[in-house]
Amino acid sequence: MGAASPSAEEAARDLTRDDRIAVWMGGCARDEAFLQDTSDVIPVLVSKLSTGQVDPLRAAREELARYGERAIPELRRAFDAALNTQFMDQRVQNVVEVLGLMRTDAGREMILRALEHPQQTVRKAAARALQNHARPEDYERVLAGLATSGGDAQGDFALALVACDRKRVERQLVEWIREGHERSLVDLLVVHLCTTRDRETTALWRSVVDQTEGKLLVFLKAAIANEPDESTLAELRGWLMDTTRPPRRQVVAQALAKVGLARELGPLVVRTDQDESLRKLAIESVAAAPFTNEMRAVLQAGLADPSPEVRDIALIALCVQGDSGGLDTAFEFLKGSRVEMDSALKALRGPMAADEKVARRVFELLTQVQAGDVGRGLVDDRTLIRSIGQVPLADAAAFIMRAGEIAEGTIQGWPAHRWYAQAAGNTGSAGLAYLRSRWLAEGDPSRRMDLVMAGSFEKSDAVRQFLMDVLECERCEPSEVLYAADRLARFGPMEEVASVLKRAALGMGDRRVRPGFNCLLWTWYGTAD
Repeated sequence: MGAASPSAEEAARDLTRDDRIAVWMGGCARDEAFLQDTSDVIPVLVSKLSTGQVDPLRAAREELARYGERAIPELRRAFDAALNTQFMDQRVQNVVEVLGLMRTDAGREMILRALEHPQQTVRKAAARALQNHARPEDYERVLAGLATSGGDAQGDFALALVACDRKRVERQLVEWIREGHERSLVDLLVVHLCTTRDRETTALWRSVVDQTEGKLLVFLKAAIANEPDESTLAELRGWLMDTTRPPRRQVVAQALAKVGLARELGPLVVRTDQDESLRKLAIESVAAAPFTNEMRAVLQAGLADPSPEVRDIALIALCVQGDSGGLDTAFEFLKGSRVEMDSALKALRGPMAADEKVARRVFELLTQVQAGDVGRGLVDDRTLIRSIGQVPLADAAAFIMRAGEIAEGTIQGWPAHRWYAQAAGNTGSAGLAYLRSRWLAEGDPSRRMDLVMAGSFEKSDAVRQFLMDVLECERCEPSEVLYAADRLARFGPMEEVASVLKRAALGMGDRRVRPGFNCLLWTWYGTAD
């Protein structure tokens, strides 16, 4: 399977030199046969929480979190061993982050213990993890951690406190205001608490509002205005339009958006307020609000805004809602400049995914632009190909690959065929299925690798099976098999793919590729002796 002494011409086609497998072919700390037991993947995955290798670590965290209670005993062993051990802070943090991602709270007591860790980065991770698993009885422990934490850790502890017992924090805020508690903390908390709909709470806040100023005052008033309280709302409207105090206008706009009064920000867009950042905040808030005729009118006004950012947000929101005017604007933009085309594609991404008719209309229009039949000829061919690659259709992938078949040379440092395959790989599930079917008929090993790359751009059972099929491919070069193994290891989960990869490695007869395959297995699945 591959010549021992390739000629100069053959060397140029030598897949062992392909950059996609270079990490495995360039030498490895361990490249002897991988014979470790992977029948129980949890200890292996937990061992990865102490490594500095980013991809195996990230994959281990995600997979362990999915296992939930099954993984708790092994995680507890790792946690207990590292908790009071010097230089093991990162491992403790990694365990805590896994526990925070779990749906079960079976590891909650470890998170609580980590709240008292001497290292602030660990305490911060624990506070963040507890936000998903907090109980009212944890309140005092979180409060104590909040008192000893500074910097950005305060925000995580504040959110954990709210997760423990929101009503209690709402009342605690009143006490802290009366006591003149640390300003940064009350300012932080009020942003998260102002969305309350509890009238008892806002009544308490009314009693201390005269003792506040700045950001705290504005957010308390926004909560009160949202009861509704027309007098307080009128006061905030006045502040919002007072151009003599720009910083306060920003805070008022943020507070109104936070409590759900986005409609109050509409005039900033409709009247094209001079402050562009305020218009952007306003259009973002309107776009996130329930879609009413009033909100539609604001978004339509945003399409004429002098700021490209404001226009883009408005266009996306209108298209997501299926607004005919917004869709017509987006389709017209497809015929324009590169900037207009990019804006249109961002706006049409959601509608294309939801409705094949929209996707087909986009595809037909872009191919007409590419052929020069419509449009103003303002966009180069490569940009058009990448744009067609964003259309979730098998026809889009096929269109691109027809061009890729005859393309020569390099594009942006890549062989042309690989560049076109990468563009086609953005066409979604239907397009990827087409690329995988094309792999079956492709005779060129390098191009097959391009199709493996592009055909596995999403995580699905179909892609996993495809990569397993490549591992067993009799016509494939060893380097192709190694590349499929790399993709499959990254794809996971280990519980399903480790045994498959081990069998493929044992069957690898190529003396150059075999060490690289072993290197891959040691990297992803090896544990310390």
